Amino acid sequence: MRNHLIAAAAALLLAPGFALAQDQSGLSEGHLDAADTTDDGALSLAEFQAYVRNAFAALDANGDGYVTWAEAEPILTREQFDAYNTNGDDGIAVTEIDAQSAIDFASSDQDGDGALN
Repeated sequence: MRNHLIAAAAALLLAPGFALAQDQSGLSEGHLDAADTTDDGALSLAEFQAYVRNAFAALDANGDGYVTWAEAEPILTREQFDAYNTNGDDGIAVTEIDAQSAIDFASSDQDGDGALN
C-alpha cells in the first residue's frame, strides 16, 4: 500500500518524464530528487511529509483543507483514497495525511536511520 500512496503523491508532483515506482522497491531516484529539498541524497520524514502535503494541497480543489472523493477521484484510486481516509468520513484531512505519511515513511525506512535513500 505504501507504494500506492507514494505513487499518488508523485503523480501530482513529479516533472513529466519520471517513471513511477511500480514495485516494492519504494521511491525511485526521480521521487527522491523531487522531494529532497536539502539536496543531500536522503529524504527525511519532514521532507516526505512536505511532499505529501503538497500533493494534498493540489488535490484540495476548493482550498477548504479537506479532500473529498470527488476532488481525489481524477488522481487517486479508491484504495489510495481509503488508505488516507482513516476515520471513514469520506474525506481526507491534513491530520490524516500526516499520520499516514509517517506510517509510510517508517515502513519504507528499512535500515531505521530516519532517512530514505
